[in-house]
Amino acid sequence: MKPEWLIKRKDAARKAGATAVYRGKKDGSLLPQSSRKCEVGAECDGGIHYHHDSYEASQLAVVRPLCAKHHRAWHGSNSATYAPSIYEPPPAPVAPLDPVGKYPLLRPAQAAELLGVTVADLARLRRSRSGPEFMALSPGQRATIRYASSSVLSWALAQPWSPNPTPAGRPAER
Repeated sequence: MKPEWLIKRKDAARKAGATAVYRGKKDGSLLPQSSRKCEVGAECDGGIHYHHDSYEASQLAVVRPLCAKHHRAWHGSNSATYAPSIYEPPPAPVAPLDPVGKYPLLRPAQAAELLGVTVADLARLRRSRSGPEFMALSPGQRATIRYASSSVLSWALAQPWSPNPTPAGRPAER
């Protein structure tokens, strides 16, 4: 079974081809189908179809008149060509920072773990206004604190780097 993205790209290319034929008829560069004859010319059956051998962008206005019978026969033994880029799979989606995907907000324990500090250290930073930005979810009440994941990451990157970090809450050993 063909992947959905390939089907959509081929449909878009066919639509572009149909649009090119429509514009050609409108501006007079293509004769109406009723005044054209099938290229094969023998044992024709059905109305005339404008046929694209290629759906590449530079070839969209190049069409051949074929009757319905010969058009079906051509597609039975051949396949149209498309631009090579149509077969390249789309890029993989980027995973959101927040696994839930709704709000990129972290609980204090998640932010503390990400920063390598204790929740108490994070609370001290919050009270001194020297830590990452935070928000209270219920103003005027005893609120639950949340940290924007982007603010936690940018705050962590702005801190001086230490090659021998000490575990959170423990003094450095000598």
